[in-house]
Amino acid sequence: MRATIDRVVAAAERAPLTVGTAPDVFRLDGSQVPALLFAGLASDLDPARAGLAEQLSVLAKAADGQPTRVSPGFAAFLREAFTSAGSATGSTAPSSTPASASTATPASTAR
Repeated sequence: MRATIDRVVAAAERAPLTVGTAPDVFRLDGSQVPALLFAGLASDLDPARAGLAEQLSVLAKAADGQPTRVSPGFAAFLREAFTSAGSATGSTAPSSTPASASTATPASTAR
């Protein structure tokens, strides 16, 4: 598992990983992927482990340049974690960073 994590993080540092299919397409960069995986370690319960396994599987496929699909739950997590969706103030990653460069953004706003 560690080798897969290292490979995924290295790929994301070279270029943002594209995960998901329309309308839930996200681009995750080298700062977001480690944060995403670290968040998956918050619990050692089986559902959390299954979620982390799903995330790592999707990210590994994206790192290999393969098309990926994300579950509705994973898509919702990405929207809440890396976009202003669900935020009363619209706060998210630093606004000085272009969405296409490093902010996980649904496809409708990433163009």
